[in-house]
Amino acid sequence: MTLRLGIDVGGTNTDAVVLDEHANLLASFKSPTTPDVTSGIRNALHGLVGTHPDLDLGAIKHAMLGTTHCTNAILERSHLNRVGLIRIGAPATLAIPPYVGWPADLRAAVGGQYAVVEGGHEYDGREIRPLDLGAIEDAAESFKGKVDTLAVVGAFAAVDSSHERRAAEVLRDVLGDLPLTYSHEIGSLGLLERENASILNAAVVSAARAAASGFERALRGRRLDRKATLMLGLSRTEQKGLGACIPCRRHSSSGLVPTGAERLGPGRGKAGQVWRNGSAGRPERDVSD
Repeated sequence: MTLRLGIDVGGTNTDAVVLDEHANLLASFKSPTTPDVTSGIRNALHGLVGTHPDLDLGAIKHAMLGTTHCTNAILERSHLNRVGLIRIGAPATLAIPPYVGWPADLRAAVGGQYAVVEGGHEYDGREIRPLDLGAIEDAAESFKGKVDTLAVVGAFAAVDSSHERRAAEVLRDVLGDLPLTYSHEIGSLGLLERENASILNAAVVSAARAAASGFERALRGRRLDRKATLMLGLSRTEQKGLGACIPCRRHSSSGLVPTGAERLGPGRGKAGQVWRNGSAGRPERDVSD
């Protein structure tokens, strides 16, 4: 029998559950969340094993983590990375600059560093202007010592991502291998929503890595170093103080990988409940989180 371990780290409690291959609940345990992710997960695992001594840990082949760690970092304006943003879209996108409508404290927490350069594409793939590589290099020089992560956002990058990728090459030539978010991997056509999402995604890299490494340490402590899915990315979750389309991303201790299935907070919880109702033959039930 193949089992799956699920850990959900919330703001108040950390829940641990084990399901079989038919999604039947075999074991569960609830423990208070701790300031450091590792201790809370370790406590939940310890309680899970202690209250279910017959549980076959060797049969656990997949371990999944869901957490509000990144959401909390945004809401609390804490442990956020300083982001260097390149918007590719001048002159077409100059009417509304980046960070319009952002709360001042959130903008300050992520640094507010940006540059708008010529380039980008129209909805049909035609170039607005050739990509201004010199302006990107100048922006990269101005970011030195001021940013920890990068976000690159091109007009209609979902149609043609070539300008975003070329801009990233220039940024890395100047700044080295900083974590970088491409907006075309985050959202669809809307520029401002995709831009806000990309900034926030870049801002939670450290928070995501802390959660990922804490999860991995807790698993190793129980010799459960299995294939791990880190559900740290979000869907269209409205954040306190900033209504934004937040991306679906998987963050790991080794970097960032785009994904389209995971959701944070209410989005993830509702998706899971809908799935559970459907798998139990109750698709008509209402779901709220």
